[in-house]
Amino acid sequence: MLDGELVFVPSEIPRRGVFALWGKGSGSAKLELVFPGGTYGIRKRLVSADLIPLAEALPVLLAIGPDEQAGRPMRRSARVWAAAAAAGVSLVARGRLLPTVGADDTDVWRAGPLDPADLSCRVNSPPCSRPPRTPLRFPARARCGSGLRMR
Repeated sequence: MLDGELVFVPSEIPRRGVFALWGKGSGSAKLELVFPGGTYGIRKRLVSADLIPLAEALPVLLAIGPDEQAGRPMRRSARVWAAAAAAGVSLVARGRLLPTVGADDTDVWRAGPLDPADLSCRVNSPPCSRPPRTPLRFPARARCGSGLRMR
């Protein structure tokens, strides 16, 4: 299922965010991403992607072991998101989520209280850390709390 690159597309309401699976040359949605390069150090590129709701992606991501790669195509981005999903489920399991109200009076959750181990970035573990020169992929025109411009 996760045989391409994976990027999270946020939503105003976090639980409505989706993962965009791209890099296979096909997909039902168009996504504008930014990459390193170009005249000013970044360049935009329109890619085709399949959008996967968070509820569908989470079980697949949680099934990925930290060292899993053999036997099936697995991009580094999927392993990083798998580590992030496992860390998030760990917070839920330890009761580290608190209800709160969003800017538009929407019910949302926030992580806390966090201990020092929670504050360390678990996705920097060896199976998930990225090599120093690996480009990062960021959604174009995305701001904190806003959606991604899709065409």
